[in-house]
Amino acid sequence: MTILSACGKISYRLAIKKETETNKMFSLETANIEKAINNAKALHPKVKMIEFGTYEVTGSKGNTYTVKCYRAHGEKIVECNCATRDGIACKHSMAAVSLHIAMAAQRGH
Repeated sequence: MTILSACGKISYRLAIKKETETNKMFSLETANIEKAINNAKALHPKVKMIEFGTYEVTGSKGNTYTVKCYRAHGEKIVECNCATRDGIACKHSMAAVSLHIAMAAQRGH
């Protein structure tokens, strides 16, 4: 799936993480993100940048999640420590990705 953002095209690709690790992740290449984007738009989670690539997202029930956006092995990876299954995009990660894209554009990335 490809979407258009303020700074161009973004593709989404699934990446799997070891079951022993606590953060769930997906690669910004082929993960199905449409439902997560719609949930984020409907719930308006609050996103706070801790540092570039690390974001704190307050969910709809007041829980706080940490989302990390980074590149590894040529792929754009997003991790969230919520209970969503590995490889599935969550609303917290999509909210953080929108801020990450804006910040990356300002930084010239």
